[in-house]
Amino acid sequence: MSSIETSPNDTEATKVSIGNAEKDNERKQDEKRQKKQQQEESGSEHNFSVAWKGARAGLSLLIAILIGGACVSVLEDGWSFEDGCFFCLTVISTVGYGGNPPKSTGGKAFTVVLAIGMVPPAAFFLNDIANACI
Repeated sequence: MSSIETSPNDTEATKVSIGNAEKDNERKQDEKRQKKQQQEESGSEHNFSVAWKGARAGLSLLIAILIGGACVSVLEDGWSFEDGCFFCLTVISTVGYGGNPPKSTGGKAFTVVLAIGMVPPAAFFLNDIANACI
């Protein structure tokens, strides 16, 4: 059998390499700690931005319902502004109550445009609310 001989230089090189690896591990752990601390500190800012995003989406939906209600009440004979807003709310929320559908061609066309244009933003709004609550 042959024995492996090591020189003093090899032993010192191994010690240096182990020391460098330990320093790298410590540096990585420090970076992880700092990153975690930054995430914890910015958590309140994130919640505020999600809440603000949800508030903007909600305000946009409210404006769409009011404008849509005004449009439907003009297009449909005998509809009040409140009836138009209720109808827009049922279309945008996809409830589809069906109590008083539009009878005119303009009212039906407006309903199609309203549904295509406002149902996806309403879904994003509900998603933002869910994210803010979780």
